[in-house]
Amino acid sequence: MAETSSDYMTATEAADFLGVSKATLYSYVSRGMLASLELEPGARHRSYRRADLAALKHRSTFRKNPDLAATEVIEFGTPILATAISQITEAEHSYRGVSSRELARLYSFEQVAEYLWTGEPAAAPNGAPLPPPRDVWRRPIDPGFGGRPRVALSPVERLQAVLPLMEKDDLHAYGVKPAVLLPAAARIVLQLAAFASGTRYGGSLAGTLADAWGADAAKLDALLVLVADHELNIATFTARCAASAGASIYQAVLAGLAALQGYKHLYGQVAEARAFFAEVVAEGGPAPVVRRYLRQRGVVPGFHNPYRRLYAGNDPRVAALVELLADSPRYPLLRETLDVAEAATGEHPRVDFALAVAEPLLELPEDAIFSLIALGRTAGMIAHVFEQYASERVIRPRARYVPRVG
Repeated sequence: MAETSSDYMTATEAADFLGVSKATLYSYVSRGMLASLELEPGARHRSYRRADLAALKHRSTFRKNPDLAATEVIEFGTPILATAISQITEAEHSYRGVSSRELARLYSFEQVAEYLWTGEPAAAPNGAPLPPPRDVWRRPIDPGFGGRPRVALSPVERLQAVLPLMEKDDLHAYGVKPAVLLPAAARIVLQLAAFASGTRYGGSLAGTLADAWGADAAKLDALLVLVADHELNIATFTARCAASAGASIYQAVLAGLAALQGYKHLYGQVAEARAFFAEVVAEGGPAPVVRRYLRQRGVVPGFHNPYRRLYAGNDPRVAALVELLADSPRYPLLRETLDVAEAATGEHPRVDFALAVAEPLLELPEDAIFSLIALGRTAGMIAHVFEQYASERVIRPRARYVPRVG
């Protein structure tokens, strides 16, 4: 997304923002700590990127308070890993430099998954189209692999149970180069899709699921693309940590899926938002339900952000997901819920709310949304596993000892 004038500050605004004099601001520029820009040829005044100023201010705070820096980095703070896979700015969410919304509109999930894994074609951000999916997606996958579980397991849990078996059966399981591991990557995603659909791959992952569920394949494709990656979330970081230790692609994905299903991560947040919207449907309107949640819990699921905002306004994926639901008979109720909840909380909806309402509005089977989330995120996690292998670095943060009191 192109930058606008609101993304920049004047020298006076920049100095005020940093809490320094203009002389100090200019010294930051001369020392290479900050870039000053001439936005228009011949302009008398230089401008400063708002994002650069925020980063400089953040670094300054950390230098003054190292303990705060350590806490912030772990919880939700300064970026600690370099990645070329996805980017979150104040207004956009992109994969390898291309808007995720644009990719969801133009390409299949398999094409975008391969783009995340390989970065090819490198010219894609400049308009080069993504190629058709490789033959790695055409291998036969058994929906009954691993036998019938003795207890009821979700498709994701079944995948976790058989990943070690898949690893032992794969000659290339311990490779680290994407070219070698692409068949394994596709195999993992396809096996999860087979468990979710109960059928073999039918030439398109979204089409296979749509046939099994009686759903719209194009909408499932777009949803899978939009949810595929979101930078260094907990599940992705877990998978990268495992990969950094030398774990195989199968074991790294297994670790990431465990984190994904935690109640504080996307699974738990979607489950809460889904229960909230089910109450809205039962009540016939959002107002009494929103009022009850605020009175009893102080928050409305899907409209409460426990972390600092990643986006200045609305998460761009939310609008794209909501647009997919526009032809549902319940769409007017969804719009009313969005309006009432936003007005009552002052918060924008999170992506977990959009995913939660997608299940009933797309008329998917119960819990199908969790399989879709896992499918999308598995592709993203695999991309990060590949990137971590390529870095050859071990992720090993330090701990700060705090004596127990009392």
